[in-house]
Amino acid sequence: MIKINLLPEERKLKAARETKELSAKKLLLIFPAIAAVLILAHLVLGVACLVRGSQLTFLNAQWQRLEPQRKKVEEARKDIESRLQDVQAAEQLIARRVVWAPKLQSLSVNLPPGVWFNELILARGDLTLRCSVVSLEKEEMGLLSSFIEGLKKDPAFVKDFTGIELGSIQVRNAGAYEVTDFILSGRLKQQAAQGPKRHK
Repeated sequence: MIKINLLPEERKLKAARETKELSAKKLLLIFPAIAAVLILAHLVLGVACLVRGSQLTFLNAQWQRLEPQRKKVEEARKDIESRLQDVQAAEQLIARRVVWAPKLQSLSVNLPPGVWFNELILARGDLTLRCSVVSLEKEEMGLLSSFIEGLKKDPAFVKDFTGIELGSIQVRNAGAYEVTDFILSGRLKQQAAQGPKRHK
């Protein structure tokens, strides 16, 4: 499309000058607006930074004020954990503990006439019984076997032992009678003794 300007030359120059002046005025109006927007944005960002900075300062001050309480809470937490560990250790010890009252009762119940205890020793997880037997009918070995079998068949007695073994046997004279001394030993499955215990 061809555009033909039929205005006289003077009018053409005047119109061109007016257009340039109008463009310059528009630019003069746009620059302050852009500058105002930039200044406003800068102010908004500055205020936001100040607000964030004051919030951070406030939170830091609160954290510092709460520091002693936080330390107390941490100490309490560690104390509770330590106590829980102590409780767990105590529960484990109780679970491993050997209850001796039923075992002593089993020894008494299974003890045949003519057999008696001279010594009962519990040391480092080993139970040692030093016993003697006498029989007018010369049945010492039968009484001894009956006693051992009774203990081995008694669940209340043997449940905490790996086994019951007969040790040395010695025969001695006590006046007109023959007395047979023998030793029984048993190993605990879980060691409950904290050092030697001796009962006579």
